[in-house]
Amino acid sequence: MTININSILRTKSLNGVKDVCTSVHYSCTLTKTVGKYDDLKNYTSQSNHSLGLGIPDDSFIEYEKLTEENVKKWIEDSLGQDGLDKIKRELETMIEHQIDPPTAEGLPW
Repeated sequence: MTININSILRTKSLNGVKDVCTSVHYSCTLTKTVGKYDDLKNYTSQSNHSLGLGIPDDSFIEYEKLTEENVKKWIEDSLGQDGLDKIKRELETMIEHQIDPPTAEGLPW
């Protein structure tokens, strides 16, 4: 599963601190390849999420010094392993439904 940071919302000043990140919008993506040779197919599922951030504390990182790794760590720490596993299972289910849809549509004639 891949976490992609889509945007960071920040306020220009909060409690005397400049450029404070208040939320992160991110997506989780999972890709699965099935089949062999000429029958090889790639399936992808994606879900979008937001993470609200608290008031700056001692671990505050200035906006200009943020890295993608810092922000991904915030997300991973917030979700914990159980949350990450839950999202991954949901994405796997979405892919399984692409491979073998649980419903069908049409007319019998």
